[in-house]
Amino acid sequence: KVDACDACPYCHDTCADPDCPRCAVWRLRPRKMCRGCAVFSPCEVRRHASAESCWLVAGRDVFDVTSFLPRHPAGTRSIVRKAGGADCTEDLGFHSAKAQKLWMQHKIGRLEPCGAEKNPDNGCAVA
Repeated sequence: KVDACDACPYCHDTCADPDCPRCAVWRLRPRKMCRGCAVFSPCEVRRHASAESCWLVAGRDVFDVTSFLPRHPAGTRSIVRKAGGADCTEDLGFHSAKAQKLWMQHKIGRLEPCGAEKNPDNGCAVA
């Protein structure tokens, strides 16, 4: 099963297989925190690019907007097309102050570079 693992070995990214021995190590480690927020790598965020699990990035903030998708006035598609890591700072700025405040309710953490990005010789496994 390890051969089927597509997780980046340099960060907290894990594959979809709950029995993957390589990812089990990461699942047991405590998540890095920054000022009370969880820290996520781009590798992890890329896995959340669908209506079933929809994460957005604005600057260095990570938002899980999955539960909000059905209520978005412009529809699900307008959000999902930006999910998984595209910087949505401009999209956030387009919204009213009230809508921007709503975004903050969905903030789940901060984006930090993957270990491979910190050391380019590693080369991230999730491209």
